[in-house]
Amino acid sequence: MANYTEHYQLHQWEGSDPFLRTDFNEDFQKIDEALGGLAVERIAQGSYVGDGTNDRTIQLPFSPEFVIVFGHYCSGPYDNYMLSIITEEDNRFIASSDCGGGLGYNLLLKDDTLEVKNASYNNTTGKIVRYIAIH
Repeated sequence: MANYTEHYQLHQWEGSDPFLRTDFNEDFQKIDEALGGLAVERIAQGSYVGDGTNDRTIQLPFSPEFVIVFGHYCSGPYDNYMLSIITEEDNRFIASSDCGGGLGYNLLLKDDTLEVKNASYNNTTGKIVRYIAIH
């Protein structure tokens, strides 16, 4: 009679134990289910082209721990660049070639959405903003 492993109850045979092909199939099914559960998306990347609106929602494929947002925006006659790291707890790190303004502060992470709240900095018409979401 076979013994079984502690965590997945896979067959463990002694040298004299008879075994069946169905035993192997059952074990492979358990292994496949366990590994399939680990194949969750952990990283996603994407971009959006600014449309000039003050409220915009970007749908993410999962609820990340944090999102890195980077892009190019216009502030008056100047071209500027920004990098923001945002968590769902509303913690953030912001780096910018601009000394002030609302960039990054107007990005909110809520569950599986990134909310963009400022056209001048985060949604400038025609400007590409890229993001990386990490679970």
